[in-house]
Amino acid sequence: MMRKTVYVSLLSVALLVGIVFGVAAQNDFTTLFSPFVVDIEQSAPVEVSVIVPMESGEIITATVPMTVSIALRVSVEGPNMATVNLLDKADPVVSINEAEIESQLVDASGTPYVVEAPESLTVLQAQSTKDRYGNYVIIGEVENTGNSAIKYGKAIVTLYDAQGQIVVVETTYLHIDNLEPGKKSTFEARFGDKVAGIGSYSIRLTAN
Repeated sequence: MMRKTVYVSLLSVALLVGIVFGVAAQNDFTTLFSPFVVDIEQSAPVEVSVIVPMESGEIITATVPMTVSIALRVSVEGPNMATVNLLDKADPVVSINEAEIESQLVDASGTPYVVEAPESLTVLQAQSTKDRYGNYVIIGEVENTGNSAIKYGKAIVTLYDAQGQIVVVETTYLHIDNLEPGKKSTFEARFGDKVAGIGSYSIRLTAN
């Protein structure tokens, strides 16, 4: 879908060039026309969202920042005569940008964790624990450090084993649905009583 969007944008430029010279030809400016070549290179930042349904019924949404790059050569040989080719016969390039993740932290239980959050949300504290039923739980507190309210903010918590392999992922909402600037809210991600051998975890916050 992204590739199609970029192609459509650049081909539109090529068609516009062809139309301009078509109009020129119809106005008896043909003798002034000389063939020419236009090279178009474009890089556009995009975000790709992946939605993964879990067996428990939960839906996990992961957003990955990417940069889409493409280079085209538009050859205008005459009025109403234009061709479009990829430069150097190269395919469009899609590169995944590295996400900005804070340095590793350690909670009160001694479990290391990392946080990925937008500028408008700050994790004040996090804790891994077990409730009275033996369920593994990650609880945390966040603050809205932005200038506008955050509605239905989410925390995506991923548990890893000692080798850094993903054990389980859980998505939960902040307890306050409409978090005003300067206000704080807690969140709680529950993983059941079968979780064991957790070496670390990550918290990714999203703000709407």
